[in-house]
Amino acid sequence: MALIDVALAAHRRAIAEDGDACEANQEADAAHAALMAALQEDPRTVERVAGRLQTTRDPLEAEVLAALLGQFADPAVEQAALTLATGRGDPALRVVGFDLLDALDLPSARPVALTALDREVDTTVRRAAIHALPPPDGASITEAVEVVSRLARVVGQDPDPETRRRAARVLGDWSHTPEALETLVAALRRDAAPEVRAGAAFGLELARSADPRARAALVSALEDEDDLVRENAWRALGAAAPLSPAEHAAWVAFRDAREAVGN
Repeated sequence: MALIDVALAAHRRAIAEDGDACEANQEADAAHAALMAALQEDPRTVERVAGRLQTTRDPLEAEVLAALLGQFADPAVEQAALTLATGRGDPALRVVGFDLLDALDLPSARPVALTALDREVDTTVRRAAIHALPPPDGASITEAVEVVSRLARVVGQDPDPETRRRAARVLGDWSHTPEALETLVAALRRDAAPEVRAGAAFGLELARSADPRARAALVSALEDEDDLVRENAWRALGAAAPLSPAEHAAWVAFRDAREAVGN
């Protein structure tokens, strides 16, 4: 399609001109809008663009097309995303595939993302795969156990702190299983990276668990050396209300200290 080539050329110029790219950026935006209008007007255009996405080996082209197609819940778009995510070429293409699956929020992303967590060595792809995992709505017990076991392994063993943080955050969505809660509590108490501890606290906020181990870990985290960990732990403890007298006292003390600093 000529519109795709025009849009890609405009995006390349905007990248090449970098800091002095006002006009090029406007041209790229205009080309993007024209291609989006064409997609909205004719479903056959969606299929053609998805077909091009499925066969491209150019990461920039894939990124531009995926940004457009992420708004269309079409089988051709889903297939293109799955093809890119499971490809064996440039890791940047797999990242685009997982990003598109994330935008579409499809159940078909679950097995593909879990396979990537088992086999993928590229850190950027592993991060994207975690984001692409759909929420647990409608998942079976078997599916939940499978997801939690993979994410727990990532949180406990992955060498990349950002990957561990993302996995901890997503575990909060699946926290009704014992392993998920235990993993989050362990990460909050023992992970050396503050961003991972903060992610674990945020996961526990999503969990809203009444488990005494989770609450005790959150109370302890109110004394963490990192500001974001303390803030996330305080919010997570509040979300777990009603609190015991001791928990409530810790929550109120942190709130008062927080407000005093703010004033």
